Amino acid sequence: MASKLDEEIPSDSDMSSREAESDEDLIEDDEDEETVQEKKIRLAKNLIEKLEKQKESKALDKDQTAYVVRKLEEDLQAKTGKLKKELANKYTSGTIEKQLKGHRLSVTCVAISSDKKYIFSGSKDGTIIKWNFESGMKMNTIKKRLPNENKNSNKGHSKEIYALAISDDSKFLATAGEDRSIKIWNPDNLEFIYSFEGHRDAVSGLVFRANSHQLFSCSFDRSVKIWNVDQLVYVETLFGHQDKILGIDSLNKERCITCGARDRSLRLWKVVEESQLLFNGTHFDSIDCVSLINEEYFFSGSNDSTLAIWNINKKKPILAHKNAHKTSVHNENTSLFGGGFQPTNWICSVKAYHNSDLLASGSDDGFIKIWAFSSSNNTLNERFKIQVNGFVNDLQFSEDGSYLIAGVGQEHKLGRWSTNKNAKNSILIIKLNSDDLK
Repeated sequence: MASKLDEEIPSDSDMSSREAESDEDLIEDDEDEETVQEKKIRLAKNLIEKLEKQKESKALDKDQTAYVVRKLEEDLQAKTGKLKKELANKYTSGTIEKQLKGHRLSVTCVAISSDKKYIFSGSKDGTIIKWNFESGMKMNTIKKRLPNENKNSNKGHSKEIYALAISDDSKFLATAGEDRSIKIWNPDNLEFIYSFEGHRDAVSGLVFRANSHQLFSCSFDRSVKIWNVDQLVYVETLFGHQDKILGIDSLNKERCITCGARDRSLRLWKVVEESQLLFNGTHFDSIDCVSLINEEYFFSGSNDSTLAIWNINKKKPILAHKNAHKTSVHNENTSLFGGGFQPTNWICSVKAYHNSDLLASGSDDGFIKIWAFSSSNNTLNERFKIQVNGFVNDLQFSEDGSYLIAGVGQEHKLGRWSTNKNAKNSILIIKLNSDDLK
């Protein structure tokens, strides 16, 4: 008899914003989704075969052909959720190359352009700063709109910033926070483009779907909203979580993953199928952060200092690493939402280098930890850790995986119940050192 962990996940019909489909229907939908992509995949495979045949001719250099073939194969695998680069064990250590200081209050979120030229950061001070990656110099600032200023005269946010997202082609920068609005900017010059309104509480997370201008947002109002940034229009709202949504991520497929704080659940929203999948178990306190590893796996971090790895086809986590951040250098922590529970060190941020086995997590224990995840034997092993003083509120990998960007503050991004006065409100540019990374 198969265990419950091996059962396929049904859609959550009781809490879905629309009528959910049966397990059989969901399986058929996944097959249909592959069929939609069949033409592109077939054409790409034909191109790969053509390039391989040309290896023996003088039409293309063999090294160049091999590179193109490899990249095309990786793109195909990424789109179908099958790409799993084994990189983590090639990394040996992390070195903080630069510490960027410019925010008065805690840094809450960071983003890096795909060409690795610019970093964007948001803070509790309500400002957004654009940095030059190579020099570490401040290039531009979107100032906070003051309460007595006309809303139309200054289009910055009026309260704390909680989320940043930049599209893969660096055409749009999205920002959001406590003032409930989502603002779209031109990343080149930080000129204001548009403001999306609709959330009824603070916006806690933003993510662009890969290679698109489809934007997902999540909020304290327990909803996920979808926006078309090309046309600057609202698309739809998704309901299901029973508490504040604190984290969101998306990859190539038209879907996103979210975590619902004290409802202790994670949900995979399948937009095309008009359904959602519910995941819970393991975490016994607020689930604060989540990141997709690839289209099949994701991982989460909680106030209970547990990292969990999930498979989208399983109801429960396939792996739980308890006390992932347990050595405290700052012992004034209290639970994020009260209630008397005092975790060792809650997980403030998690990030996967998409489509690989390389993971990172941050807390307030004095370290960022780098992990290697093996899907073949369901293990999570710590590779090394990087000493950091303060709350690691956000983590982002560079497109090539050679750098990790960290947003650090004296306080947690969502509260002021504890303060580490020795920490610096800053952005860290961390070089990931490797003996063999190609």
